[in-house]
Amino acid sequence: MKNKKVLCFIPARGGSKSIPFKNIVSINNKELIKYTIDQALKIEFFDKVIVSTDSKKIINKISNYKLEKKFEIINRPKKYSLDSSSTEEALNHTLKFLKTKFQYIPSYIIILEPTSPIRKILTIKKFIKDVINNKKYNSFISISYLSADPLYLNKKNELTFLRKNQPRRRQLRQKLFIEGCGMYGINYKKYIQSGRIITKPIYPFIVSKIESIDINDNEDLHLSEIILKNFTND
Repeated sequence: MKNKKVLCFIPARGGSKSIPFKNIVSINNKELIKYTIDQALKIEFFDKVIVSTDSKKIINKISNYKLEKKFEIINRPKKYSLDSSSTEEALNHTLKFLKTKFQYIPSYIIILEPTSPIRKILTIKKFIKDVINNKKYNSFISISYLSADPLYLNKKNELTFLRKNQPRRRQLRQKLFIEGCGMYGINYKKYIQSGRIITKPIYPFIVSKIESIDINDNEDLHLSEIILKNFTND
């Protein structure tokens, strides 16, 4: 890891339709985003931990972290914080800011979504090592195994399997996966070349179902509260 600059990028937009100001909703007397910040600050591989946000409420809630040497809050412009805005737009704004203000250019970028409070520090460390050591991949995504075949409702409101003619025995079906745990990684130079966080070939970093929980609605929120009462994410 010597001579490798690893940037931790935490995107934290203020807008959320499912749960208002989701990133600072309280889970067991602690704001959601703080679970991710606390983890990132404990990881020695990160030389900078950045929260990119357009929300003054979020900034006020996490302003005490400014005392940490490697921590920085970057005020994201509204034009990069719309429902249609991409993570790449927010990341590009951050990279430009860091280069201009600190002459800082990372070797690798690790994105940690703040809506996954149950992932473990050990898992993040393993992910970082894979991003650095597996040279043949362009992108790295944390995923979890999907144990059941997905279905959807067609225009006639009929239930239909997404995949056709699969064996009834689950053990014989081709495995399916979904994004989970909210971790993405990429080599900085490859990112600048492609302009995209996810480009092929993509490395599959498999995590447990519990760690992969992503808070999108109140059910996810309540489930996370229950798990975190009896769980350490160190």
